[in-house]
Amino acid sequence: MSKPLTVPRRQETYDVIRDRIMSGALVPGARIIESTLCEELGVSRTPMREALFRLEQDGLVRQEPARGFSVMPLSAREVRQIYPIIWTLEVLALKIGADNVDTTELQRLNRSLTRATNPEKQHALDDKWHEILIESCKNKRLLQQIQLLKHVAHRYELAYMRHSKKLDTSIDEHEAILTAIASGQATEAQLLLEKHWRRGMETLLDWLDWRDE
Repeated sequence: MSKPLTVPRRQETYDVIRDRIMSGALVPGARIIESTLCEELGVSRTPMREALFRLEQDGLVRQEPARGFSVMPLSAREVRQIYPIIWTLEVLALKIGADNVDTTELQRLNRSLTRATNPEKQHALDDKWHEILIESCKNKRLLQQIQLLKHVAHRYELAYMRHSKKLDTSIDEHEAILTAIASGQATEAQLLLEKHWRRGMETLLDWLDWRDE
């Protein structure tokens, strides 16, 4: 009789599938063959289903009648839906915690961005920059909602960065936000943060339009 799957092993199943989606190993629209993945990962159907249902909640896969699960396709509609919510919530978080932002650490991360040599590393640093920018709001619920939406946004951003071969670091925009915070111009910092996200959304929409031509 096989041993019960431990909690870390269940998490690992989710992590492996999510990483393959984010890396592009499982391409948008690809059907997920559960039996093949179960055999490959050495897990039963139950933890596999739990992982897929969780990924469905994250907006990374979808379930279709008679076809099972597949990776969510990339769509301009989804970008238009999620990005305004992300920037609205991030701006709110910055408004709440602007007086306690760790600008020293943010400056360090920005310097690291200038040395990033690949899209994955650069994206990870950019994501960390935003995380530290808003963590001082100390609102756990708000931060959780932002992170959930970013799980979806990250797939678009990484796909764009890989296919375009552009290392879009946003360093200048980060610096402008930090300058406003350091100068006590909280409202200006919030406006710049929204502009930063709007520019990112428009970049993705332009790329998706080009890709679908």
